Amino acid sequence: MADLGGRRAQLAVETLHPTVLILYFVAVVTLCMCALEPVFVGISLTGALATGCLTRGVRAVMRDMRWQLPVLVVVSLANPLFSGLGATLLAHVGPWDLRLESLAFGVCMGVLLMAALGWLSSAGAVLAPDDLLSVAAKRLPAIALMTTVAARVARQTLARGAAMRRAQQACTAAPSGRAHVPVAAAQTATALMGWALEDSLDQAASLRARGWVAGAQRTSFCRRAFGPTDAAAGAVIAVLTAVSAVGAWRACGAWGFYPVLAQLMWRRSYVAYAALVSVPLIAELAMWARWHRGARLADHANGETRNAGATRFIRVGEVGDGSRA
Repeated sequence: MADLGGRRAQLAVETLHPTVLILYFVAVVTLCMCALEPVFVGISLTGALATGCLTRGVRAVMRDMRWQLPVLVVVSLANPLFSGLGATLLAHVGPWDLRLESLAFGVCMGVLLMAALGWLSSAGAVLAPDDLLSVAAKRLPAIALMTTVAARVARQTLARGAAMRRAQQACTAAPSGRAHVPVAAAQTATALMGWALEDSLDQAASLRARGWVAGAQRTSFCRRAFGPTDAAAGAVIAVLTAVSAVGAWRACGAWGFYPVLAQLMWRRSYVAYAALVSVPLIAELAMWARWHRGARLADHANGETRNAGATRFIRVGEVGDGSRA
């Protein structure tokens, strides 16, 4: 992933139609949240981290890991304290019994939460609000408008909050210290709330002026038409999703945490699900290979052109020498 002028280069998966991208992320997030089986959970987390590094960058993923790992530890340790199920006793912690099965269930739940958050973050980085509006504007205009406005307001509010905190930190006359942190947070929240309410009134007046309350079906602008490549990608994603869903249903039915951990078995659906979560990486590698192949062919053609020109120059020189002789 390359940055050009502060903005990353367009990914291969972003060249697909927004409908294909929405269906892909919906399928992956749904399978990630429903397949509570250790291998499926591990594949989901691996794909979420790899896709996050591709779409948002390694620094953004590591920054999210700073607060996600503590949440994973809390979820993993909280489940054995509230659930005493399981046959394998590991230790006694006061009045609680720490059992292996409860701990394994907590770890799987924490990893599943991390994977789901990672996939949602990648979807937010790839899908723009305009994509959601172009896909659902005709069928679900109210929901599409609410989603796009909410996404815009959330990003705008976070950016304004960060700017206000930087301004407070840069002001040397402002009070500092730990005792002032709650006061500064309350002041920032109050200012942001008033700012958001004022913007909401302006947006409502703007939408009313543009005829959103007229009730007629509105047209929408789509930046990309649905082509054969989109149809092929959608068909591949649908097949992988179907195979992975059937495999996840069978794997979850055969797996159990209680009373003892069941035996893991190799399943072909693991390969299908790994391929499904690797679609952005596979598309990026395919585009990289196509680009380098085109570059090699162009260099080869330029080399042949230069050789042909040099040979012609030599032949012309030989003819000139013969005429002088």
